Amino acid sequence: MTNKLDQMLEEILNKKFNKKIHAGYDPEDVDAFFDYVIAYLEEINAQANKIFAQSNSSSDEIKKLNNVIFDKNKHIEMLQQQIDELKREGYNNQRLQQKIQSLEEKIENVNKRVEEK
Repeated sequence: MTNKLDQMLEEILNKKFNKKIHAGYDPEDVDAFFDYVIAYLEEINAQANKIFAQSNSSSDEIKKLNNVIFDKNKHIEMLQQQIDELKREGYNNQRLQQKIQSLEEKIENVNKRVEEK
């Protein structure tokens, strides 16, 4: 991945200065300082790349988990529909059972009357 920090590191590494005959900075001191700066920036760049990779990995994991949640919610919705249907059928079955019980009681009463006569 080429980013601004990679470009900066490359520029620092390849930077050339005009040498003056007059007094100026010691080229070895300048090179040593730039070596220090480059090492520090490379470390920061490596950490940034690691964090970026972790972020991408986390984003992928979040997408996977969101898909799992979506699938689970669809399954819950389907189960809820089945529960609602079973409740409706259960209510109807309960009504039918009450009617059958009522009819059985009426038949029993009729049988008692017939036996009494």
